[in-house]
Amino acid sequence: MTFVAAHLAAHEGHFNRRNADFQSLVQNLVFPDETGIFKPHTPLFFLGDLNYRLSVLHPSRSDPNLHTNITPEDQARSDLSLIAALKEHVIDFLETGKFTHLVPHDQLPLSSLALHLYESPITFRPTYKYVSHDPPVYAQTRTPSWTDRILYAPETILTENYTGVTADGFSDHQAVSMEAFLQDGDFHTEEGEMPWEINPGWRQRQEFAEKLGYVFGAIEVMGETRLGVLMAVVALGLVIYYTYH
Repeated sequence: MTFVAAHLAAHEGHFNRRNADFQSLVQNLVFPDETGIFKPHTPLFFLGDLNYRLSVLHPSRSDPNLHTNITPEDQARSDLSLIAALKEHVIDFLETGKFTHLVPHDQLPLSSLALHLYESPITFRPTYKYVSHDPPVYAQTRTPSWTDRILYAPETILTENYTGVTADGFSDHQAVSMEAFLQDGDFHTEEGEMPWEINPGWRQRQEFAEKLGYVFGAIEVMGETRLGVLMAVVALGLVIYYTYH
């Protein structure tokens, strides 16, 4: 099985950046056998803070009753009506806890992830953004959204208890969990078709990332330990000495 823990682009307006992050992961996350995350006969679980929000301002949200040659004025009226509906549903949710009317405004089903991965029905509160979990209180500066998700492939995987989970330590997110029951057929069903070709330069990207990791690790050591501070002072002294001599 393959498990990918991802953190896609944050902020409400970055729908396209999240899609681009997913494509980049597919093209550049390559294993030693030179296969990507969509491997033949290998069930895939793709999970994490995927950051898709509740939104009405995506092109696919246009009113289906409007004509194809929609005018800017028609689009503006449609957007305003959708914004009003979403605001009304959010207020209703915050007051009553009922969130079924919010689900149709979720961005993720409009994304490229939804073309290649599957998700169990959402039956839990939006997972972001909390200022308190007991009692549950959302931040007024964000639209409550299901940013944290668990997706999978193939579709034949049997899942149960897809739900939100409050962690022991405080977070402005709520975690999610799910039970999955795999059978022999699930391994045969996964054909491993890649949505995009693997980046020919994936190996060089990984090697560069490893080197970059060592650099940031060294900087961290220098900033967090006495030995690191001493090494930094010595290195700075050598640089000054050889610069002026």
